[in-house]
Amino acid sequence: MQAGGRLTIKTSAAERSGKYFVVIAITDTGPGITDKKLDELTSEDSNNGRGFGLFITYEILRHYGGHIEIDSKKDIGTTITLFIPCQYSIGDNHE
Repeated sequence: MQAGGRLTIKTSAAERSGKYFVVIAITDTGPGITDKKLDELTSEDSNNGRGFGLFITYEILRHYGGHIEIDSKKDIGTTITLFIPCQYSIGDNHE
């Protein structure tokens, strides 16, 4: 991301297929990720092309039942969304 760009972090909760997640979405206004690079980042066959931090994050989330989604648009930016599993939905009584 170049100078003057914007980095946004949003948090929320989600339910998918009966499972609850804490969701963290990190968005930048950088140049985006090319389709080729995006394929390398999301390939489950190897960690080639991924930064070590992204690889470790991916593996930890996967181990605990979470996942990562990456959405990137050329000249608009990229959003990486982390889905972290949690036990309760928002509003549940945890007493």
